[in-house]
Parts: sequence; C-alpha cells; structure tokens
Amino acid sequence: MEDAQNNVQITSRGEINFAWIASTLLAAKNTILITTFVFAAVAVGYSLLLPDIYKSQAILVAADETAGIGMTGQLGSLAAMAGVNLGKGKGEDKSELAVNILKSKDFIIRFLERHNAAIDLMAAESWDPISRTLRYDNTVYDHSISKWTRKVDAPLTPEPSGQTLHKEFIKIFAVSKDKLTGIITISISHPSPIVARRWLDSMITDINEEVRVRDQKQAEKSINYLTVKASETNLTELRSIFYKMIEEQTKTLLLANVRDEYALKVIDPPLEAEEKSEPKRALIVILFTVIGFLLSVVVVLLRASAVRR
Repeated sequence: MEDAQNNVQITSRGEINFAWIASTLLAAKNTILITTFVFAAVAVGYSLLLPDIYKSQAILVAADETAGIGMTGQLGSLAAMAGVNLGKGKGEDKSELAVNILKSKDFIIRFLERHNAAIDLMAAESWDPISRTLRYDNTVYDHSISKWTRKVDAPLTPEPSGQTLHKEFIKIFAVSKDKLTGIITISISHPSPIVARRWLDSMITDINEEVRVRDQKQAEKSINYLTVKASETNLTELRSIFYKMIEEQTKTLLLANVRDEYALKVIDPPLEAEEKSEPKRALIVILFTVIGFLLSVVVVLLRASAVRR
C-alpha cells in the first residue's frame, strides 16, 4: 500500500515523479506518435492551401527642402498672424505630413478608387508564376459576367464600399518612419508581385503629388492674400515685408513645379519580388507538430493520473 502511494505523479513532498511520467508516456507512445503525425499532416495540407504572398518594399527619406527658408522676428510673427507658412528655419520637413497622409483613410480610399484596385484587392486568389497571371475567386467577382458575386449581409452590398476596401488594404499595407534616422519604409503585400510593385510605385507618386498640390494651393492663397494687403498699405516698410513674404511663397511654387520627388525621395525603389514572403510553410508545419506532440502528452498524462486516483 505504501509503495502504491509513492508511485504517483507528484510525491508527498511536491516533487515530480519522473519515473512515473516516463513509463506512462512510453506505454502511450503509439497514441502520441499518431496524434503528432495527424497534426503534422493537417499542417502540411493547410499550408499548401495558403496562397503565396509577395511583398514589394521601398525605402524613402524626406526630400531636401531648399526653398522657403524660414524667417524670424517681425516677419515670422506677421506671417503667423496672416496664416502664411514660411518654413522652419532649416527647411521644412514634409515627410511627417506625407507619412500621416499615407496612413489616412481618405487618402487610401481615393488611391484605391483612382487606380481601380477593388477587384485585385478583394478577389485576387493566387499567382501563377509560369503564365504570370493572377487567378481570381469567382465567388467574390466573376470576370465572365463582370459582376461582384460576394455574399454579404445588409447594409453591405456585393460591390465593396470605400470603407470595406480600406479595411482590406490596411491588412497588406505598412508604412513606418525611423525617428532616429528619418528613414521611411513602405511595403505592400499581394498574391501578385506585379500588382504589389505597381501599387507601391503609384502610391509613392501619388503621395508626392498630394503634398505638392496642398503646398501649391496654400502658396497661391497666401500670395493672393499678401498681394491684396501690400496694395492696401501706404507704409513702405510694411509693403516691403509683404513683398518679401510673397517672394518666399513664390519659391515654394517654383520648387513644387520643378521637383517630382517633392515630399519623399526614393532611396531603394520597389521591385517585383521573385520569392514569396509568406506563408512560412515550414514554420507552420513545425509549430503544428510541436502543438500536437505537447497536446497528446498532456492528455495522456491527465488520463493516466485520473485512472490512478
């Protein structure tokens, strides 16, 4: 009786009885092996069903600002009161604004609509590297009849709205800025390496154009305002200040018209990926196999412990 009480998983001193554990697992080795194999087989099948995803990535930095040098003192204060932006002294860094616009829902929705990206975003299923063609899910969009066929509940419609497109796009889009180096990394993942690179190229072009247009409109508005104020004053000194401010805004317009990389400058351009970035099939199989093994071990020990009680 005393020997039986000692031959349990946990001794009266709270120590683990490794001999009991080893003998229990050895006796149930077939169950453990079969369970582990089943998990591994399921993992292989699951990983093979996942489509290959390709990532296109670009490295950018803030474009150098050579015009619109900031002013201080009386002129800077007057400009601030008039709502005129004269820069930050060392040249205005527009990269922070560009990154925030890239992350905005409004910009992403307009970008997807402008480039007719809805079908490639929502219905793309897999990429055929041999024929270099993209296969689509007919249950989402049927090309034969040019119709959205996805099943959704009201108030959603088969044709995705801008908000739906935004939700799907942010799953495959990433943008970040290193606060220390100022380096900006943008990436887009997609079943088609061609689509991923094309979208990323277009996004870089569009964000530079977006910031350029904003600055052009602001500069034109400021010039018009300052011109009126300069014509209204009879004070020579004040008129001189207004003309100087107009000169600074004119520099902004000139810069916007001559530079393509207005806000962000490309250091490493996006490329068409030759190798998939995901799924990590080997990792999936290993993870599932380990989980299957550990789960089978726990179940075997729990059952054996319950029987001994």
